Amino acid sequence: MIYDDELLVGCFSSKRVGGSLYPELHGVPVLVEDLWAFDRRELNPLQISRAERLALLTKVLPFWLPRFLALRAFPCRARCASSATSSRAAGI
Repeated sequence: MIYDDELLVGCFSSKRVGGSLYPELHGVPVLVEDLWAFDRRELNPLQISRAERLALLTKVLPFWLPRFLALRAFPCRARCASSATSSRAAGI
């Protein structure tokens, strides 16, 4: 859709104002941190529906988590963090 006041035509989202998310690079931490706060952020709040949040949480995040470059580059850190969390939960 082209809006009357647009100087540059086209957008990269289905919304009039949207943001890019690159899950393979930095998007996984952004999703985990901001998924429930996108619409309440002081700087650059974004409207997001419950269905969109649910899709990000149940489809996008599970797909990209094992493909996230930081976890692939440092697999030991991911395993060690998981082990430490498990150990703490078990009281070890």
